[in-house]
Amino acid sequence: MSLTPLAPLPADLRPPAQTWAVVLRAEVRRLLRQGGLVPALVASLLGGLVFGLGALPFATRVGAPVALGVAAAALVLAVGAALHAGAHTSRGAGPTTLALTPDRSRSYAARLTAVASVAGVHTGAVALLVGTVAAAAADTAAGPAAAGQVALGVLCGAVAGAMLCTLAAMVGIAVDHPVGAALALLGWWAVVPITASAVAGYLPRPVAWLAEALVALSPPLLAHDVAGAGATPGRAVAALAGMALWAVPLGALALWLHGRRSLTRRRTSQAW
Repeated sequence: MSLTPLAPLPADLRPPAQTWAVVLRAEVRRLLRQGGLVPALVASLLGGLVFGLGALPFATRVGAPVALGVAAAALVLAVGAALHAGAHTSRGAGPTTLALTPDRSRSYAARLTAVASVAGVHTGAVALLVGTVAAAAADTAAGPAAAGQVALGVLCGAVAGAMLCTLAAMVGIAVDHPVGAALALLGWWAVVPITASAVAGYLPRPVAWLAEALVALSPPLLAHDVAGAGATPGRAVAALAGMALWAVPLGALALWLHGRRSLTRRRTSQAW
């Protein structure tokens, strides 16, 4: 029995083309709706304000509490981004997304760009809130300098938060499970640097250098260096390069694993 192919739909009945901008807007809306990143955004805001404003009595510069508040907010939001990305892919939402946007790389890029955009705006807002309070509490003679430090803190805080949360989302996509993503993030960002720092002094020199590099290249420390760019601009540029060094291989690995799992799930559903 031969099957006659279906005639193509008329132009006026075809769905609109799923451009990258359309997919990006859909991903941002998905992050901001109930069940998305909203709980993590609230917890991140509270954490950033608590740590940033709590450092005011001990700070000699406006940039110090801003950097601390941004680091705390970005870490909390990064955990939420990893949990959300892992839960999204583990539910098999990838094939559904690809049915609407067949270009896997475009869908993947839009998802990460949405995470970076939401995280950047959020951490920038935290930096602005903490910086405004810190500038108001500073000496009035240092007003223009404090305003410049706040502006720089907002810009660098947005970049640091965006990059840190993008790395966390990549981990969630690669691991494909929310709890597994959180544990992987804890191991990479906390257990490995702390362990390497503790044993570096007992290792032979070449191995000790590797352990020290693992500590120096820990993404949370790199993000803190970026957020504190007002004090050490050169160190902030080096920190950005270090985060990009993590992002390229991790992003490629996450895309490859995500593609393999999507293909496997599609074949399994067709077999049933």
